[in-house]
Amino acid sequence: MIKITVNGQTIEAPDGASISVSNGQVVINGAVGATYKDQVKVEVYGTCGNLTTASGDITVTGDVGSVTTASGNVRVGQNVGGYVNTASGDVTCGKVAGGVRTMSGDITHG
Repeated sequence: MIKITVNGQTIEAPDGASISVSNGQVVINGAVGATYKDQVKVEVYGTCGNLTTASGDITVTGDVGSVTTASGNVRVGQNVGGYVNTASGDVTCGKVAGGVRTMSGDITHG
C-alpha cells in the first residue's frame, strides 16, 4: 500500500495506483478517494502509476509512471517510467524514460 497526502489529509491506495487530483477530488484508479479545498500539495509515499493534478506541488518518494500538472513543482525520489510535464515549476527526479518539460522552471534529473 502507498500513502497519499493531499493538503494534510492522508489516504491509502494500492501500490502502482493511478492518481488524479483535480476539481476538488482525489481519484484513485477511477474511484473518488477523498475531496479537498484550496491550493493543492500532493505527497505520495511509495510507488504509483500515473499522477495528474490541475495544479499544486507534487512529491513522490518512490517511482512514478508519468506526472502531469499545469502549475507546480515536481519532485520524484526515484525514477519516472514515462514523462514529466509542468507548465510552470521546477522538476527534480531520477532517471526519466520519456521526456521532461516545463515552460518556466529548472530541470534536474539523473
